[in-house]
Amino acid sequence: MPGAPNDVSCKSNTYTTGVSMHYFPKNEAVRQRWMKFVQRHRNEVKPSNSSVLCSVHFEDSCFEHRSIAVPREK
Repeated sequence: MPGAPNDVSCKSNTYTTGVSMHYFPKNEAVRQRWMKFVQRHRNEVKPSNSSVLCSVHFEDSCFEHRSIAVPREK
């Protein structure tokens, strides 16, 4: 999903170290804020249900930092 000036798409992906990918929110008010951000740089973009933004486009304060327990395989 683009979010950079001058029609340049972000090159981050799920394999980029230290970067996480985030689907556009289902909450319409929050989704509209995300769309406004993207469209500041890429006016023609219309995100789909599978569109994502990488964590590089967010400030650290935008995230809830919490640990999750992942069961180990036996």
